[in-house]
Amino acid sequence: MHLLLLVLLVSSCSRRQETFYEPGKGGVRIDLTTELPATRAELDTVANPLNVGDFKVEILNSKGVIFKRWNTYAEYKSGENAAFHMNAGGPYTLRATYGDSLASGWSAWFFKGESTFTVPAQDVVSVSAVCRMANIKVAVAYGEDMLNDYQEYKTTVTGRRGSLVFDMAHKDEAGYMPADPLTVDVELTDHDGKKWYFRNSSQVQASPGDFITLSLNTKAEPEQELGLSLTVDYGTNDVEIPIDLSASLPTEAPSISSLSGFDAETGALPSFIEGTMPEAAAVNFTWDARTTLASCSLKVTSAYFDDYDLPKEVNLCALEGSQSDLLRQHGIEFPDFSKTMTLQQAGIEFEQFAQKLAYNADTAANTHTFEITVTDAKGKSASRTVTIAPAEASKSVMVQPAGMWARRAYLSLSTDGDAQRLSVQYQKQGTSTWVSPETADAAVDGGVKTLTVLGLEPGTNYTFRAVYNECQSEATEVFTTETEQQVGNAGFEEWTTLSHSYTAVIPTKQMDWYRPYSESSTAWWDVNSKKTMISYYSNAVVTGWPAYDTEEMRLFVTSAYTDQAPYAGSKSAMVFTTHVTSTEYNAVAAGEIFIGKAKEENESGDHISDGHAFSARPSAIDFAYRYQPHNSETYYVEVTVKDAAGNVIGSVVDVSGGASSEWTRRKVNITYTDVKTQAATIYISFKSSSSSEPGYTEKEINIADNRKVKCFTGSVLYLDDIELIYE
Repeated sequence: MHLLLLVLLVSSCSRRQETFYEPGKGGVRIDLTTELPATRAELDTVANPLNVGDFKVEILNSKGVIFKRWNTYAEYKSGENAAFHMNAGGPYTLRATYGDSLASGWSAWFFKGESTFTVPAQDVVSVSAVCRMANIKVAVAYGEDMLNDYQEYKTTVTGRRGSLVFDMAHKDEAGYMPADPLTVDVELTDHDGKKWYFRNSSQVQASPGDFITLSLNTKAEPEQELGLSLTVDYGTNDVEIPIDLSASLPTEAPSISSLSGFDAETGALPSFIEGTMPEAAAVNFTWDARTTLASCSLKVTSAYFDDYDLPKEVNLCALEGSQSDLLRQHGIEFPDFSKTMTLQQAGIEFEQFAQKLAYNADTAANTHTFEITVTDAKGKSASRTVTIAPAEASKSVMVQPAGMWARRAYLSLSTDGDAQRLSVQYQKQGTSTWVSPETADAAVDGGVKTLTVLGLEPGTNYTFRAVYNECQSEATEVFTTETEQQVGNAGFEEWTTLSHSYTAVIPTKQMDWYRPYSESSTAWWDVNSKKTMISYYSNAVVTGWPAYDTEEMRLFVTSAYTDQAPYAGSKSAMVFTTHVTSTEYNAVAAGEIFIGKAKEENESGDHISDGHAFSARPSAIDFAYRYQPHNSETYYVEVTVKDAAGNVIGSVVDVSGGASSEWTRRKVNITYTDVKTQAATIYISFKSSSSSEPGYTEKEINIADNRKVKCFTGSVLYLDDIELIYE
């Protein structure tokens, strides 16, 4: 089976919904599809098709460290079906696997595909990898002469990492095993009960994806030696390998055949960083085909074994109770010797155990020693001692002053080890305690882990340090959290009543209007009332209304205060949709109160400026409101936080607020696209309607000091007690 893996790396100019990337980064999107060409090695999968969703998917950096992993492709599709960030550059490796690479058995499929790629900055690149069967399929076919001449026959096919035993119960089956050079051992029992043992003189070479059929048959009647014919079918070519073995040779002693990763002279594993997996760390041994393995003794001197109360002297051929599962849980991998005593070759793997180790400054405690002794059924043995000692991982924490918010901090931790193991601690200035805080939004990219520290106090000095396997880095310099800030006149208690002059044909008249401040020089808020306040109208009858119309139907404000049933204090703000009409002017405007300054010219009310100096970054706005909508209209809320260059770093626009006859508190969260840039200004706006064409009707409203007015008005929004929330 071939599996096509397609990886789409999406830069920030993707046509999908816009995603903001930090400089030098792009995004990654993964897609898996399958192809099923008809090859002999895949015949079993026709009845049992593989599910793409079951494949494990990983991305590795140039050091071979896995920094992104999904247990299954289905998990990725359900939990992260969107582009994720990656640094530009590389090389990176995409790897997808299905099954156990070390397993041997009748259904032990193992598929694997890898592809190396780089990520161009601000560009799109497609990466594909084909998953193929990465182990081998093996079958045995016994010839007619052998079937006639012998009553029982057993063939054991052995590689470095496993074996298949084709006994009488499995003689017609095919099995799967890792792609190692293969040793073929044959045990025949003739009709007189005599057993004959044979081993091929040279190993069968195997490559991932091969379907190897071993065709065995006798060439002559047995005397002191038995000739055996072996044919290897790789699925495309047939190769005949002669067998010339003697049944009467004395057995040889077991031997430690090779050390994978360990130094051949000292037995020491070369330096590797704690928390990472070495490329290889295995002890391999063999024993004679004409005997069996009696014991595989493992003696351990290890502080890790002491800490977890693991058995320090065991016979892997006769483990007791849960010892086998316990050793495997802690990364010691070995065959099930109780079921495969005729392997003739096996190994013990320590890679996963090594990955679990933490560095210890005490050399003795940091060195983990394993003595392996293998003994066959004739009492012959071989021994080897190996040692594993991890190197200390580097660790550091980077803090940007602008990453310090009032109650949180955005940090980056780095290491040459496994960044997943990094955590952070802080110390508040004036205390001696280091605290492991609550964190959020942790993400790993290569050797860097970003996270958000929660639970800090405003206006407080802190130092930070990185922690890796319970070892701490040096503390950073002192960083200070922001001071929480609130907007001015948040309860709308301060108002100034102004007089508006206008002309009705000849006489000059005055009308009161209202602005939300006591001194214009220190004002935070303003209103758009001038949009519906004209400077002249004639005595012509208002269109659609008889002569009883009021002055306020010709010109009127859009905002005011009210002293009737405020939420808190003595006043609340009110903004309302206003319609004015006369022969000279006809307009409708949603009332607005906003942070900034409005033009004072009649028939305008546009903004001169938006926002007010503000250096804090609130996470939400909370306010009290009552709302009387026209029909089903909703009111409008906007908050915008900008940096010193005028760039938006946080914002929200909410138009979901509906009717409420009683005072109600409401919280609206602010979303930030840049969390490491300091704020310089804040802008807040409330409008009586979010509609582009707000409605209205004739009615009477009560504004200011119980001033009752008959006018054309629509939705009315009452506001009080604005609070910025810091979380």
